Amino acid sequence: MVGHYPVMLQEVIDALALEGKDIIVDGTFGGGGYTRAILESSKASVVAIDRDPEAIVRSKAIQDDFGDRFSITLNTFSNIKDVVAEKNIPSVDGVVFDIGVSSFQIDTPERGFSFMHDGDLDMRMSKSGPTAKEVLEDYSEEQLAIIFKEYGEERHSRLIARKIKEHIEEGNVFNTTLDLANFIDRTIKGKKKIHPATRIFQALRIEVNQELEELKSAIDESLKLLNVGGRLVIVSFHSLEDRIVKEKFIEVAGKRKHVNKYKKQEDLPTDRPAYQNLSSRVLVPSDAEVKENVRSRSAKMRIIERIA
Repeated sequence: MVGHYPVMLQEVIDALALEGKDIIVDGTFGGGGYTRAILESSKASVVAIDRDPEAIVRSKAIQDDFGDRFSITLNTFSNIKDVVAEKNIPSVDGVVFDIGVSSFQIDTPERGFSFMHDGDLDMRMSKSGPTAKEVLEDYSEEQLAIIFKEYGEERHSRLIARKIKEHIEEGNVFNTTLDLANFIDRTIKGKKKIHPATRIFQALRIEVNQELEELKSAIDESLKLLNVGGRLVIVSFHSLEDRIVKEKFIEVAGKRKHVNKYKKQEDLPTDRPAYQNLSSRVLVPSDAEVKENVRSRSAKMRIIERIA
């Protein structure tokens, strides 16, 4: 097992600008890497959230080390407003999200997130709700084709969806990750730069966990909770997520405008957005980090700050 490696850790800590901050929300606790670094490098308290029951178990060591400065709730990060409200916290000084599947989930075969090892075709982060196996069985060919195309950006989406449904209708089942991965490999002929099941697994995982809708809600609620000077920091791992983050940050902060220094002050626009986008250019891991942890190679970080 590779274990937990908090991606872009120092960049996240720097982005949160922790000096003088009181309450930070770690909305995707995972292995607790960001939480521990926040607690060790500042006087802030951390309110953590994770939908995975196993993450709650892992949090005990941090609870033992930091006591009342740390709390964790089993919930989805889209419910961040409810989580902090239950703790009588009206607003916060920072929020961090590390979007996507954790190393612990990937490296546990029975969770079904990876086809590097055989395991149940599950993919549920929360261990509740429909599994990936049930999605394949219950969705129509058209529905599968849509999620393969939209969430996996798979150009063979219709072919794969049709073959999967034909296979099931013939009385076959996909019980394990390798059942599905090997079937897709046989379905897609020709040279392949990456395993043809990669995008299908991504699409199924996003659908099973409703990840993109969760992300949109989480951003909206987090922005409302920030104090002036508070920052929302998001690390994402593929283009679908990053596009949502980028477009939302532009929507609420606007694009940076060139100010004409020769224009009269009274002619300048007076409406000032409540947020400032601190990452009009996306931040990525250093070469050294990618060399140490290859899973960080696709990470992208964006930062926004409440200024009014």
